[in-house]
Amino acid sequence: MRAIVTSSNAWSDEQAVIEALYELPAGTVVLLPTNSGACKVVRERQQDLKLDIEDWSDDDEEYENRGGQLNAEMIQSDIDICFAFVNKNSHTAKDLVRRARSMDLEVRVFEE
Repeated sequence: MRAIVTSSNAWSDEQAVIEALYELPAGTVVLLPTNSGACKVVRERQQDLKLDIEDWSDDDEEYENRGGQLNAEMIQSDIDICFAFVNKNSHTAKDLVRRARSMDLEVRVFEE
């Protein structure tokens, strides 16, 4: 199974991330486009969650600058589900949600 996690850089609800991803089967590959927010939580708790990480991040500023292009590339890489942890300023994460929905992928959105 392959999943994408996207989030606001300021996402702070670690428990919501853990609960959302806990149901994924061990060995699920999780694509992470940033180093902050929910992506940071996944990196820090990778062993607890028993997930494999596919790192798509260079740095958070670059993701903000070329996020749409990176989202288009990630979503084409045989994804099964998208987890989005967003707030009102999560423009790039919301773009990924829109792209995933347009491809009829399963999308789970969590708002803070």
